[in-house]
Amino acid sequence: RGNRGNRGNGTGNRKRHPRVKAEEGQEYPESQLNEEIDRRKQAEMRENGMHQRLASPDKGVAESYPDNGYLEESSDKRKKKGLLQGLGIHGIPAPDLLAILSVYFVQGSLNLARVATTFFLKDEFHLEPAQVSLIEASSYFPWMIKPLYGILSDTFPIGGYKRRSYLSCCGLLGSISWLYLGLYANSPTMTLLMLVGSSVGTACADVVVDSIVVERSRDQTTAGTLQSLCWGTYAFGGILSSYFSGSLVEKFGPRWVF
Repeated sequence: RGNRGNRGNGTGNRKRHPRVKAEEGQEYPESQLNEEIDRRKQAEMRENGMHQRLASPDKGVAESYPDNGYLEESSDKRKKKGLLQGLGIHGIPAPDLLAILSVYFVQGSLNLARVATTFFLKDEFHLEPAQVSLIEASSYFPWMIKPLYGILSDTFPIGGYKRRSYLSCCGLLGSISWLYLGLYANSPTMTLLMLVGSSVGTACADVVVDSIVVERSRDQTTAGTLQSLCWGTYAFGGILSSYFSGSLVEKFGPRWVF
């Protein structure tokens, strides 16, 4: 009876188009409400130093992750990045993946520098085995304070980035240290300082990259794939450096290897 009474004015069983009021008296149809909520959430997250990650165009907002130095984009935008973007695995962008694998490869290939360092200290400065061992052991001190690098990168962003900027600084520090060691080091003390500088760069980069790995490992499949790639790259660098280290030092000398 109520429906018959409402037929004259066109209401009846016809569903009314609901509208939701927003701020400043503006109204949005229900079909646009989710898009408006997503837009406002993204604006709030950008203000708080966070970036909103969209799971898919039809699933809406999935999760929020801290700023890791790389802007995450939707799958449609990533497809337009060209051939390099196709190197991503399990939704991990190619820049993140290349940064992770590069750091692990460098760590594995440091065996080349270790052999050269031993001969450099022995032949260049004529140090005793005990002195060589002391210098080499002291150069590993930066690896003992790795938690400090994580606190610094999370607390004090450089240029607005907590990951990318620190990776760049670590790479620059390590390159300068090895270059100076190969060209200008003329004393055991200077050699020790350069070895410590290179260790700081490698250890800090290792912490930053591990944090990216943890953030990207959101399921067992992605975590297993990342761990396999990381340690496989590390082993590959170690095999190459172990195979060529002795012959390169013998043929070109320690300074050239640095």
